[in-house]
Amino acid sequence: MDWQSRLDLLPGIIIGLTVHEFSHALMAFILGDDTAKKEGRITFNPFKHIDTVGLFCLIFIGFGWAKPVRFDPAKLKNFQRDRALIAFAGPFSNLLLGILLVNIYNGTIQIPASVLNIFPRAFLLNAIYINIVLFVFNMLPTQPLDGSHILFSWLDFKPVTETVFSVIGMLVLMTYIIVLHITNVSIIPIDKIIYTITKTILDFFM
Repeated sequence: MDWQSRLDLLPGIIIGLTVHEFSHALMAFILGDDTAKKEGRITFNPFKHIDTVGLFCLIFIGFGWAKPVRFDPAKLKNFQRDRALIAFAGPFSNLLLGILLVNIYNGTIQIPASVLNIFPRAFLLNAIYINIVLFVFNMLPTQPLDGSHILFSWLDFKPVTETVFSVIGMLVLMTYIIVLHITNVSIIPIDKIIYTITKTILDFFM
């Protein structure tokens, strides 16, 4: 991917990550934990959510992160259930935002190019793609992704067992990303899975 393409995706990435982390924080607050609220995370201000190093890595190596939303298990009424809901809120918000942007984009198709510049359409397409990818990618059941927290809450592992699986999952994911970035060889078809699911969702709604 050339630098112009990466820069074109940047606004959609920032918006997607901001909505994602805001939704984690809001769900935690709804479930009775005000930790994220006290830390100023229930906001659409991207500077409260974007991690500089994570964004840098996302641009340069294709994998990054935002500032994680902290929550206090002691303040949740049902830890296993509420943990899953907090985790799911992030990627689900990206799916909803992607669908909303699809509807906005479809509404602009009938507008002549002379009235609506091509840039907003390109921006919308990039933002749609980014948000759907964020949904699909974060639902993968491996650490540190949200899908792992949903899986662990369902399996109800003992803490030590969950820690072991978390370390293994993170090592597998990081190894995959590093090998793919350096050699462009996909040792595990994660990219194909993400592409297939993303394309299926986009084809359905667009």
